[in-house]
Amino acid sequence: MSFDVGQSVLIPCSVQPGAFPDESLVTIEFASETLSGFVQNRYLQGQAVRGTVLDTGPEWITVRVPGSFFTQATGKTLIPAAWASDHLQTVSA
Repeated sequence: MSFDVGQSVLIPCSVQPGAFPDESLVTIEFASETLSGFVQNRYLQGQAVRGTVLDTGPEWITVRVPGSFFTQATGKTLIPAAWASDHLQTVSA
C-alpha cells in the first residue's frame, strides 16, 4: 500500500480510559517503537487512532497523531514503511 502526504490513516492501538471523559490513553506499538499518550476520543475509531501522513519515503513514513504523548511531544513519529503497509488503513472521505 502506498501513502500520500496529507492522507488520513487509522493506526491500530490499545485504548484505555484517560484522565478526562473526552480523552483516552492510547498506546501504538510498531516495530521496536512505542508511542503512548492522551488523545481526544473524536480521533478514535474503535481500536485505532486517526493520524495524518506528513512525509513518505521508501523505508519510512512520517505520521502525526493529534494528542499529548510521553515520548514524542508533537505526536510526530516515523513508522517503518513495511509495517505501515501491513497495518495502517486509509480513512475514506
